[in-house]
Amino acid sequence: VDYMVDSSILEHLKTKTGISEEKLKALISYGKEDDELISFSETEKKAIVNALYSVTVLDPACGSGAFPIGVLQKIVYMLQEIDPDATLWFNKATENVSFLIRKEFEKKFNAGSLDYIRKLTVIQNSIFGIDIQPIAVEIARLRCFLSLVIEEKVYDDEPNRGINPLPNLDFKFIIANTLLSLPHDSDVKKNVSANQMSIFENQEHIDQLKAVREEYFSANDAETKNELKLAFSEIQKSMFQEALNNNKIASALYQALFQWEPFNNTVTDWFDSDWMFGIKDGFDIIIANPPYIDSENMMNSGMGGLRDYISNKYKYCKGNWDIYIAFFERSFNLLNETGSLIFITPDKWISRPFGEKLRTSLLYHIKSIYQSGRDVFDSA
Repeated sequence: VDYMVDSSILEHLKTKTGISEEKLKALISYGKEDDELISFSETEKKAIVNALYSVTVLDPACGSGAFPIGVLQKIVYMLQEIDPDATLWFNKATENVSFLIRKEFEKKFNAGSLDYIRKLTVIQNSIFGIDIQPIAVEIARLRCFLSLVIEEKVYDDEPNRGINPLPNLDFKFIIANTLLSLPHDSDVKKNVSANQMSIFENQEHIDQLKAVREEYFSANDAETKNELKLAFSEIQKSMFQEALNNNKIASALYQALFQWEPFNNTVTDWFDSDWMFGIKDGFDIIIANPPYIDSENMMNSGMGGLRDYISNKYKYCKGNWDIYIAFFERSFNLLNETGSLIFITPDKWISRPFGEKLRTSLLYHIKSIYQSGRDVFDSA
């Protein structure tokens, strides 16, 4: 985890700041011996703070959150080194926020809760995770909560002992199938007429739903969150009623959105980074230990439907492919133009026929392949 987190953050900072690799490596490493050999100008410090403030990191198979938490810890460590009094970070975090949020940040800042400010903004801005197992996602959210709450200062004479409500993580770690896209009517054209498609695809309901979701991203108190959840549900009920009024025939997109349950611990059978995370232009870093399941074994373990979907939708999954090939393709397409992807996977894709499409497509994008040996995981 440390190696992968360090490598991906290094690539991001090189791209965004133009600072030399030697200086950035010294900053990223936990060792202190190389820190004495380098120094950063104020301009370089601001460039690093800005790059870390805006970085977006996705783990598309996050499990219990080892990589996102690793990223959180590393960014906080780097900020402690580059901006020890948190002045640069505080100024960045309070640039475009409401008066109430700024007052709360000032209170934490003046109380010396600098790591609270650092962690809260990294959790809110930068780390995202997806997993198909509800318990894994709950553990990832819990790790964020615990990481943040240990930085709180307790005041017995204040409401709730001065401890803030925990941040909204409903759209940070989500329970979904990463490999399935949000359905569109091109997927089911034979079932929906052009006239009905236009009725549903252009509904104001979809814009209303998106507006509520975007407002929920920045909601900071429980009352506002509950009001927005209710508004979200009411719009979905209206969408369902609209479908009933039109003989129960809705577009694929419309139907998926009124059936979506983002606030319940249930699996969503599609993933869309805009709808679920508000990320429209791709991620800066995608980091993962994706699952390894041979496509033949998928047939034998009741995953035949997913196997057929992947075979039809993913151009790299040819022959007797493994599911991590689909994660490569999906994740590569979720990057922004300067983003970096870093995975730990089996190495068969390097030489076997099923990896040919992946190799030929990504060859000129590959920076390095690191061999980690056969005993990386105790259980494998």
